[in-house]
Amino acid sequence: MRDVHWPSPLDAEEEKAYEAAVETYEERAAPEDPSEDVPELNPPHSLKKKFFILVFLALAAGVVGAFSLYALGKERAFALKKDVAVFEGAVGRISKAQNAFLPQERGISPPFKNGGDALEGFSVFLGALRGIPADAKIISENTVRLADEFDETSLAFPDVLGGKNDAFAGHLEEIRGTLGSLVAAGERLAHSGAPFASSAGMNTDAYLPFLVDANRAKKFLDAFVPWLRSEGPRHLLVLFYNPAELRPGGGFLGSYADVAIAKGKVTAIEVHDVHDVDSTMGELIVPPRELQGVVTRWRAADANWFFDFPTSARKTIELMEKSDYERTRGVKFDGAVAVSGYAVGDLLAQTGPVSVAASKTPLTKENVLTQIQDEVEKAQQSKKARPKKIVEQLTPALLARIASFSPDERHAFLASAAEWLEKKQIAVFFRDPALESFLDYYGFARGVMPLAKDFNGSYLAVADANPGSGKSDIYIGRKILLQAVIGADGIVTHHLTVAHAHRAPKAAPVWYRLPNATYLKIFVNPGARLTGAVGGAAKTVAPRVNYAKAGYAVDPDLAAVERNAAPHPFFPAVTAGEESGKQVFATWVTTLRGASSTVTFDYASRLAMPVAERMRYQFIFEKQMGAKGDYAFEISAPVGFRFKENKLPVFEYTSSDPPGRVALNLTLEAEK
Repeated sequence: MRDVHWPSPLDAEEEKAYEAAVETYEERAAPEDPSEDVPELNPPHSLKKKFFILVFLALAAGVVGAFSLYALGKERAFALKKDVAVFEGAVGRISKAQNAFLPQERGISPPFKNGGDALEGFSVFLGALRGIPADAKIISENTVRLADEFDETSLAFPDVLGGKNDAFAGHLEEIRGTLGSLVAAGERLAHSGAPFASSAGMNTDAYLPFLVDANRAKKFLDAFVPWLRSEGPRHLLVLFYNPAELRPGGGFLGSYADVAIAKGKVTAIEVHDVHDVDSTMGELIVPPRELQGVVTRWRAADANWFFDFPTSARKTIELMEKSDYERTRGVKFDGAVAVSGYAVGDLLAQTGPVSVAASKTPLTKENVLTQIQDEVEKAQQSKKARPKKIVEQLTPALLARIASFSPDERHAFLASAAEWLEKKQIAVFFRDPALESFLDYYGFARGVMPLAKDFNGSYLAVADANPGSGKSDIYIGRKILLQAVIGADGIVTHHLTVAHAHRAPKAAPVWYRLPNATYLKIFVNPGARLTGAVGGAAKTVAPRVNYAKAGYAVDPDLAAVERNAAPHPFFPAVTAGEESGKQVFATWVTTLRGASSTVTFDYASRLAMPVAERMRYQFIFEKQMGAKGDYAFEISAPVGFRFKENKLPVFEYTSSDPPGRVALNLTLEAEK
């Protein structure tokens, strides 16, 4: 029996009555199998995957939102309900014990010194106990309600695509209200009753991270629902990135869609060729150095030159709104959603083949990227007025298929959408800070992960850009291998190998067979020191315009990146600089059709903490949107240590399709 401490001693009769009540309470409250009756919850950050599904509810409607309280699942809510029933019975028995000796009810004076204060404190104690079941019930019932509301919302979003009604926004409003009840009950439970509830076997602490996420989601919906239901049209920019021609932030932007939203539903979807805005750009802006040999000015098509997606999205919107085309239409974009061509292929796997007038061949997962590219190239060569008509026709055809999905198909679609978000085939940006901060917290914005000053580990990102190499990236096979060795002195040495293989068939159209000349950038720990580089080449890009003489404007964001980039003093084929708070090493790599190329980088960084037993080491890898390949990471522990997670001195991770962000959290322990 648990020890109970009182302000002053009780008499024998009072003590006996109380102990009898508490003993009954403990017997009823303690589950026979804690692992069954009070299931453990995942840590708060593991809830992110559950958020993906509901995020895409808004994405599919042409808007973006992120919220989730399906993470607990109904089984968690029912487990809490069971705890509540047991707890209520115990509180009832304690209350009966209180009635047996409360002085105000018996009309007698306390039989001991300060007894009145003690019993008054006991009354307060019971008041706190009585509040626990009520608040826990609210949490349980609202969690179940959220699960039901999730199902209803998931079935409503296709109607929004067709502009039929605002049921989707209505469901979001209901979820917003449910979240409010959950958060309020959670705060009361955390502040007043958690210590008492835990003694009854109720695992309330496990629910607190969930409630933190609930509060964060409610704040998001507080900003998002009014935005969605605004009277005037809101505009969301959908960017169709072509993975056949990579840029650091994704693929080349060939087409985009303007999604107009008003009163909770999509009112219009217009698909445009990016040439519509690029050809009407009145302002002349100096392009990135690496592009100056193929273009004369910076344009929206190449605005995703930043690996950090929010920066690329913001810059794309900025350049589009400077064009006469969008300025004449009076459009201001509230945010952007980037979609990789691979996500479109996955969607076609669910819808089945789609036929459009611009293509003689039905579009499928297997052929959609090459078929679109071939039709566009042919149309451009024949100088057709709308060379990207195939994209304009495919978009509404796919939306019509989605709108006709059965309930089971809609759920399957949302599950796929969750995977696209996780695998970085979709990224989201909002100009509103309240919306963007929520998306960024859960990784939906795909911003470069900031590293804390005391970050104890290694960071890596690899980004390709192939200016002037046609559409050869679609046939490039990539292999990335990082071998990191943690030294006893706290220095981590890294050996990175990046291999490219050009697999375009001999009979493929010329735009696939061109040499793949890529500008390869690796992002590593700030302050990392390059100790070796093999396989890359320096390249002098001759500008096609005298920008200073012609009066071109300089973009401040681009200038900030290029200002500190310069050839490395000991490895002249490598350009060293800083971007997004990371040390960057870059070089040119050319791969001919049918051949392969390999580049290696050796660099070192220092840990923030001394090497010791139980030291935690974190490895972070962020994948480039639209890039595919084989990834392998090998982390070696210092001599005399192994990793707790696998009981080995080397921890290995391999994947041909990793998530957008890989986080390996490792702990050192002495070898035994």
